[in-house]
Amino acid sequence: MILDQNLEKSNNTTAYNYLHSHGVSVVWASPSYAATHEKSIVVDDATVAIMTGNLTSQYYSTSRDFAVIENNSLDVNAVEKTFNAATKSLNIENEEMAYPTVTTALENAAKRGVSVQVTMTNDNNDYATEFDALKVAGVQVHTYAYTASLYIHAKAIVADYDTSNAVVDVGSQNFSNASWNKNRELGFITTSTALITPINAALNSDFTGGTAWP
Repeated sequence: MILDQNLEKSNNTTAYNYLHSHGVSVVWASPSYAATHEKSIVVDDATVAIMTGNLTSQYYSTSRDFAVIENNSLDVNAVEKTFNAATKSLNIENEEMAYPTVTTALENAAKRGVSVQVTMTNDNNDYATEFDALKVAGVQVHTYAYTASLYIHAKAIVADYDTSNAVVDVGSQNFSNASWNKNRELGFITTSTALITPINAALNSDFTGGTAWP
């Protein structure tokens, strides 16, 4: 077990001590990253769970998150490649919209005719400028109030759903400078329809339930 210490040491110390006292090999993550934000579990060097959610049970019933369980070794791909490859649609949930490279990529996708929909929790209008720019470019943005019963914590992208090129990207990466350039993160891209279909359905349901920006 590897636990973040740069941002979460005070919150993780109880778990660290408990695991250590019960024979688990637990270490603090490298301090070279701003945060070890990756969420993953590997079993017997054969199966991996790649998750968007934290292992914090108090949020299980109120946060939107995803976990992908897979048994094949796949390369980790950059999220931006998914944006640039999309020709029909992009269906997105993320906790943050604070990285200009991502915002620009989404705007460019919408301008070239890709149907782009973004669903997020709106926390005190933190990303109002980004939401405005996305809307001007033709991106559909739906948000939930911070006080809503559903909190969008997921980091998921479905590209070109219902085409032969459909892919889903799930991981721990927020659209932020920290996630892209400073943190330890993990992402996963697959063309498996068994994963794409239910994730896309959840994204669509959340989008429908949100409020159009502004």
